[in-house]
Amino acid sequence: MTHDGLVLGFDGGGTGSRAILSDSAGRLIGYCNGPACNYQNSNPKEVEVAVSQLLGQLVDLSSTTHLLVDCAVFSLAGLDTVEDARILEEVVHNALLDSRITAKHVTVENDGIVTLRGLVGEGPGAILLSGTGSIAWGIAPGREPVRSGGWGHHLGDEGSGYAIGMAALSAIFHGFDGRGAVTGMETDLLSALGCDSIDAVAEWAYSGQYSVSAIASLAPVVLALYDTGNPTAKQIIEGAAADLEKLVSAVATRLPLTQDFDLALCGGILENSQVLRDLVTCRIAARHPHCKISNTAFPSALGATAYALRLCSDSGHTAIDRLSHDYQKAINES
Repeated sequence: MTHDGLVLGFDGGGTGSRAILSDSAGRLIGYCNGPACNYQNSNPKEVEVAVSQLLGQLVDLSSTTHLLVDCAVFSLAGLDTVEDARILEEVVHNALLDSRITAKHVTVENDGIVTLRGLVGEGPGAILLSGTGSIAWGIAPGREPVRSGGWGHHLGDEGSGYAIGMAALSAIFHGFDGRGAVTGMETDLLSALGCDSIDAVAEWAYSGQYSVSAIASLAPVVLALYDTGNPTAKQIIEGAAADLEKLVSAVATRLPLTQDFDLALCGGILENSQVLRDLVTCRIAARHPHCKISNTAFPSALGATAYALRLCSDSGHTAIDRLSHDYQKAINES
């Protein structure tokens, strides 16, 4: 059995992934969530298995044995080079075969650029993502997209969940050594890691249990401590906001975005922390008064599906608005 007039969006990030199926009018048919899907932190085969399993769940939800979709967009973290694209296009091809999905049109692209095109179209506009990692993308009519950041946890990801978590761990080690003040964050951070001492944290950091996502999971702890007035948490979060503003300013300068433009704030850290959103927004407004935050009610989880609708639907904004409404309703009812 096959279906026609369908679009598929797959968002694979460093913390989690989701697959969404809708019709060309934006009516939500089904969605499912899965584990992290960044092959820079794993390997192509692990990503292929994760994508296949999630797509297979989506096929099962549709009560069919085979899906035919007009357009499938795969938004994947860690796709940064031509070689990354070659590897992940093969991963997606195999995953579609394994999960019994045939797509007339397939796009495999970096998660930032997919979300950019999904949320602001051809611009002028930009997106700033802060989740496990961080990146900014900008676009203007007739111009190729421009990026800043997104170089991964070894080389960048400033202002991300990982950067916030790592800064907090560094601070408590400095305090323990006497190289800095005792932070008052020790108990909360150790508890979040399941450790009972600083030595245990050091042992964990060099064990097989260490992961980028585990470090990033400390960011909400630091944000909660910010709310209590903890001075070290305040310094870390304000530093993250400054770093994120620099990412936006870099793409705005390079394009350049000199007139009114939309900015979407995306990723789990920015979408779930009003404090960080407000700090970033204030900094950006001071440097770019012609910038308007555009996605206050549109989650980046819908970026790939929104882009698929732009590519394959005549309904445009109407379909994307319908998708957002249906998705939010489904989340609230789950």
